[in-house]
Amino acid sequence: MTFREEDIPYGTPLSDSLFQASLPQRRCAACQALVARRKPRVTLRASWRDQDETICPACWRTICAWAARFALQQIRLPEA
Repeated sequence: MTFREEDIPYGTPLSDSLFQASLPQRRCAACQALVARRKPRVTLRASWRDQDETICPACWRTICAWAARFALQQIRLPEA
C-alpha cells in the first residue's frame, strides 16, 4: 500500500476541486496536529463511532508503514 500526498492538478474535474476547497480545518485524531482548511487528510468512518475521524498525512504514512511491516511478518513460515 502506498500513499502519496498530491495537490489537485489543473484540469481536474470541478467536483474534485470543489470537494477539496470545502474541507474544513480539523485536528488529527492521532497526534492532535491541526490540519488546515483545504489541505489533504484521511477521513475515517467506523460504523460503531458516532462521528468521522480525521488523520493527518504524516500519521497515515505511519499507520501504512506499520501495516506493511505487519503484513510482511505474516508471510514468514513458523520454524519447526
